[in-house]
Order: sequence, then C-alpha cells, then structure tokens
Amino acid sequence: MTGGSFGFQPIEAEKEENSVVDPALLFVPKPVDRPHIPLAQLDAVAASAGFSSREPVATQTRRRRRTVPKLPQRTLPIRLVEDEYQRFLRFADQLGMTYSETVSWLMDEANNKTRS
Repeated sequence: MTGGSFGFQPIEAEKEENSVVDPALLFVPKPVDRPHIPLAQLDAVAASAGFSSREPVATQTRRRRRTVPKLPQRTLPIRLVEDEYQRFLRFADQLGMTYSETVSWLMDEANNKTRS
C-alpha cells in the first residue's frame, strides 16, 4: 500500500525525511463566532416554542433534621407489613418528628394511658 496510514498521504515536507505524520495531529479547529444572547431571551424563545426546562423542580418534601445524639444509641430493627410501615411513616411526618422521636412519643402516650 502506498501513501500514509489509513489512506492519508504524508505531507510533502515529511516525505523527504521518510517519516509519516498523522494528519489528525495537524488539525487545528476553527472557532465559530456566535453572538452573545442573554439567557432570559433564550428561555423566552424556548418557552414560546413549547420547550420545557430540564432543570429539576424544587420539591416540597422536607428533609429530616440531623442531630447529634446526646446519649449512646442502639438500633432496633423491626419488621412491619408494608401497610403498617407506610402508616408509621405518615404518622411520623404528621407529627413532624423523627422515627425515634415518634417511637418515644408513642411509648410515653401508652405509658400515660396505663396510669389513668
């Protein structure tokens, strides 16, 4: 096969030195001049064309606050049926408490009922 690798012909100056230069190394991209358009204007044009943003929408879910425990903690793994598990999560969310705070509150309430 004559010529450079992959069908490219070596550059004339390099032919004289008996070495082949990869044409990809000689490639220099030409930058494209584009006018600066404000993002608000681009958003308005996109909205009029029916495009919607891909940016995530802020969700209304609250994150549970993370606190540093004052006392040593232990884990209490328990199994619940899916319905009871979801019921417990909804209950804790309604009270605005963490799961451990909700369990403590429930135990306190149960203890108060047994005293009366």
